[in-house]
Formats: sequence, C-alpha cells, structure tokens
Amino acid sequence: MRFPLYLSKHYKLIKALMWLLIALSVAMIVFSILTLCDVYTFLNMSYVGAKINIATSCISIVAMVALLTMHYHLDEKHLRIKLLFFDLLGGRIRVERILNIVYTQGMMYISYLWKGNDPVIATILIAPSKFDQMKDALLQKNKNIVFYEDKDETGNSK
Repeated sequence: MRFPLYLSKHYKLIKALMWLLIALSVAMIVFSILTLCDVYTFLNMSYVGAKINIATSCISIVAMVALLTMHYHLDEKHLRIKLLFFDLLGGRIRVERILNIVYTQGMMYISYLWKGNDPVIATILIAPSKFDQMKDALLQKNKNIVFYEDKDETGNSK
C-alpha cells in the first residue's frame, strides 16, 4: 500500500509552489532551446547560459518531482519511505517488529524494535484522514501490534 507524505498543514501550498516551479523550469528549458536554435533570445541569454539553464532546470525538475512523489510504502515485510525508487530507511522498519501504534495530539506514532531490545519511536507523517487506513493495513500484517489512542487532545493522559 502507498501513503503519501504529509509534512505540515501548509503542505498543499508547498506542493502548489513546487508545481509552479516545475512549470517555470520547463519554460526556462523552452526559452533556452529557442536561444540555442537562434530563434529567440530571452533576456540576452548566451549559448553558455542557455546550456547551464537547461542543466539546472532538469536537475530541479527531477528533485521536485522526487519530493512530490515521496511516500510510505507498506509491503509484506517492511514499512518504507520511498524517494523515487530508493528506500530512505533501508529496510529498518520490519512489520513483525512493530510493537505499538499511538494516536495523540493529531499525530500518529509507531514504536518498533530495530537493534537490541529498546524500541524506537517514529512519527508517521501522513494526512490524519489516512491514519485509520495505515493502522488497519499494519494490523492486518501483524496481529500483535497494540493500538493506543489518546482521547484527550491536550496530550494529558488520565
């Protein structure tokens, strides 16, 4: 299963700005190609400047698309964070080693064993509307996970 990252409450604005930057980068590539073909010179761009614009625009497009498509991927054995085709966690979170899922203060946390017997606590950065879907998917793969929900929104447990 795939769960898109949700980095902050302003994430939709950030995504919109990134798509705008991708559009501007594509426009710069077009103007640079027109300059290289002697069709139109944009802002007195030289040939060297046009080549540099094409290279930097392509790099920025790939970087922004990678960030826009970053997501959690849950397979049979691991919970991964994927950036393009790379696993940023390197298989660190094994589903059978997840101990707890906790909802508190509008956040989702998991605790898991990585090295040794001390659990690691990780924040899951997905949209709050997807919390139940991820919880159900994790519980389906590992029935031993214990789920806690803090009903008090201030974080003070009773």
